Amino acid sequence: MSVIYVFYIITFRYLSLYLPSLISRYVAGFNLPDEVRGYIDDSVYGKIVHEVLERLYNHQAYKQRRSDGGALITPSLLKSLAADPLLDRYIIRSINHVYHGREGAGIAAATDDLDAPLSGESMLFAALIKRNILRVLEAEAVWVATRHEVVYLHGESRDSRTLSLADGLEINFMHIIDRIDKVTDTYGSEPYLRLVDYKTGSEQLMSPDG
Repeated sequence: MSVIYVFYIITFRYLSLYLPSLISRYVAGFNLPDEVRGYIDDSVYGKIVHEVLERLYNHQAYKQRRSDGGALITPSLLKSLAADPLLDRYIIRSINHVYHGREGAGIAAATDDLDAPLSGESMLFAALIKRNILRVLEAEAVWVATRHEVVYLHGESRDSRTLSLADGLEINFMHIIDRIDKVTDTYGSEPYLRLVDYKTGSEQLMSPDG
């Protein structure tokens, strides 16, 4: 069952260049049921979920052509995404890409090998992934409805930092953020960044209060 926790981080240094204000972090859990672990592991399952969601939102950014390069997210848009045939196509393409190792275009502009029909256990994966994505879209619609404006800025973001120690040693850090939104809670209020993490591993999620 999907688990969703929302908590707030007052300071997030490496993103302060974007908006030096409150940053919200959203963690969506996609726990992989034990009955399918013999066929697909958490990392493969996670890559597929990440890829499908990123392509859904990137497609909206492409269609809207906003000056900030993002996409305005509304409850009606999320409802339409849940019913959009592109969701099924992106799931098929991602399973073929990640699980079956097929190659194709990153953006599904034309039919290629990634559109090959699924069979066997792949169809089970597709149904499982779609069920969980629909749950997240539904939860997102409820959350977005309580905000003045939510804009998807971009998908997976990677950054690295090096910490130099006094003895000449260096420690390298890298962070990966699955999605970054810009949120305005009420009209005229200061916008802040919402960091979205699609939790697809088997670790137990904990709220700030434990």
